[in-house]
Amino acid sequence: MPPVPLSVAHAARKAAAQVETLPDLGGALTRQLHRLVPHDGYMLSGQDPVTGAGCFLIEHHGYSCAHFRRLKTAGLFDQRPHPSRRPTAAPATAVVLNVAVAAPQGGAALLESMDMDGWGSELRLRLVDRAAHWGTLVLLRERGRPLFSQADIDSARQIAAPLAASLREYVARARPRPLPATMPPGVLVLDGNDAIASATPTARHWLRMCFPSSALDTDEDLSLSLWNFAAAARRQDDPVLSRIPTRHGFAALQAQQLAGARPGEVAITVQAATTGQLLPAVAAWYSLTPRERTVIEHVLEGRSGKQISRSLELSQYTVNDHLKAIYRKIRVNGRDELAATLSC
Repeated sequence: MPPVPLSVAHAARKAAAQVETLPDLGGALTRQLHRLVPHDGYMLSGQDPVTGAGCFLIEHHGYSCAHFRRLKTAGLFDQRPHPSRRPTAAPATAVVLNVAVAAPQGGAALLESMDMDGWGSELRLRLVDRAAHWGTLVLLRERGRPLFSQADIDSARQIAAPLAASLREYVARARPRPLPATMPPGVLVLDGNDAIASATPTARHWLRMCFPSSALDTDEDLSLSLWNFAAAARRQDDPVLSRIPTRHGFAALQAQQLAGARPGEVAITVQAATTGQLLPAVAAWYSLTPRERTVIEHVLEGRSGKQISRSLELSQYTVNDHLKAIYRKIRVNGRDELAATLSC
């Protein structure tokens, strides 16, 4: 396979350093990718690097809400990938669906819905870099246009790592602070059919803050935006957790199946991320080493450099080196600023 075109990779990384919003990031990255793989629409989803749950979605001329309603009616949501408790960083893979080609098992309804939406071909690319899966990019071509080919797959795989790095660097560009808790947590209960059974007044406000580029005008829109969390919660005992980056800090979304007379009910809670929730994701997004994360935990407990040195059986010089690396990665100037940034 030929090397990644340096101009495309460089432009993608440069775009991540300059744009202001997630929609701007999606547009900038896909404009660069368009030079290698022409497309008519896209959907870019980010993934919590620790739990594998989704943490944002950007789209332009992507699938319509009607498409997802059709998939839900056909029962295909339960067949789609769900967040993994321990996400793996398999090599960047690209999968193509073409309406003119026989569907995979159970996929006839999916291809029919694509066709009804006006799409003839989909290319789905895993964004993998630094031994982690950071998100998924879906490229779409309109019906009547050339289908995605093997050459398109090869080109997309070449740029997957630079795109993943650009996504990670965009999130890590700002200091990793919890979102200010300006209102009570938002809580929704989804029934076994993913319809909203009840919700607090603040729930919609929290979700709009977390997913500003999504249309959340109706209860059905809300339930469609949360189906993957609900489906994952029904498949595992532990709550599904996603740390969601917003312009003002990180929020935490948790989904957990309820025990009771009505099977399949799931509670969704959205609120400002706590320090304990935030730190594991920060370690991934900001490329902290396991030792650097441990040093941060000691700093947040209020321990001095000497106390950290004794506890970890390290020289104070080594602890100071770790602290300097942490300050550089998280973009703070010292211990006090580090503690203030990560604390609720």
